[in-house]
Amino acid sequence: PEDAIIASWHKLLPAKLAKRCAPLRVVEDSRLIIQCESAVIKTEARFFEKSLLEKIRQLPGCRQVKSISWITA
Repeated sequence: PEDAIIASWHKLLPAKLAKRCAPLRVVEDSRLIIQCESAVIKTEARFFEKSLLEKIRQLPGCRQVKSISWITA
């Protein structure tokens, strides 16, 4: 699922956030880890969490992604 998410990343979030956040990996509990460059960006990106998760789950091979964890660099 990481490859599909990375390939579509700039379509999943607004451009200004997509440039400053990056999907890292899907861990064993079906949680996507996303790294943001600062706490401010992380806070702003979390406003899109529900729609982002819905878009990710529509990607091929990503149906199992159940949640998102946000971390800062």
